[in-house]
Amino acid sequence: MSDDVILHVEGVTKVYPYEFKMSWWNPFIRWPVRTVVYDWDDIRAEAWRQQGATFNGEYVVKWGGGVIRGQAGHE
Repeated sequence: MSDDVILHVEGVTKVYPYEFKMSWWNPFIRWPVRTVVYDWDDIRAEAWRQQGATFNGEYVVKWGGGVIRGQAGHE
């Protein structure tokens, strides 16, 4: 979900995130995109950051975010 793009129209209680389906065996092809609809009250957003070091001592930082559908959300 870290590659989600979110469209929110002001005054409308719907959110339209785009979901990308990555191909693990061929990451260079065009990923299929699907638009889903959630009610604003049924979702929450999440942001994360992860940091660490590789075996040869290089510092690595990753960050991302996404939309998580709540219990009452439906497509």
